[in-house]
Amino acid sequence: MNKSYTLVYWTENGHYVGKIREMPIVHGMANTLEELETKIQNSYSQLIKDLPQPACLKTVQTRPIRLNLG
Repeated sequence: MNKSYTLVYWTENGHYVGKIREMPIVHGMANTLEELETKIQNSYSQLIKDLPQPACLKTVQTRPIRLNLG
């Protein structure tokens, strides 16, 4: 299953630095934007792999909502 997230990135000392807006714990740094995306994907995959899923979360559902900014 694919889920969309927002990659926030910037350059710092000649490197691309980025994180997932919705999951700031998923972050990385690389020489190219493509390499950064790969590192972010690997970081996300490792995080998901290492997190046990409590039984109570197996029935959790999600849906998009729109929130007004002001």
